[in-house]
Amino acid sequence: MREIKWVFVFFSLAAFLSMCGIGVAIGAQSVAGILGCTALLIALWGSALKQRKKCVKRGNCEPLFSYSRPFKYRFKISSCSPGLPANTELFPSTSSGRP
Repeated sequence: MREIKWVFVFFSLAAFLSMCGIGVAIGAQSVAGILGCTALLIALWGSALKQRKKCVKRGNCEPLFSYSRPFKYRFKISSCSPGLPANTELFPSTSSGRP
């Protein structure tokens, strides 16, 4: 991350304030305040994720998760697991390196 994306700073601060609003509404025993701040928080999360998707698609942002590397560890179930044969791979290897 080389530069700050200010729109995401705005989304994070607005979500933080919405969470604080939920706490204040709980303290004031305001059901309308709780529901309003919760709806605002969900809307902010949705907007931020849409903006992030557009940003990644344009190439301005790096993706949060990259599946370009194969998984390093392979786990096997031991023989003491009920119902499964011994040495069954939990994540079998595939040709593309993705499980």
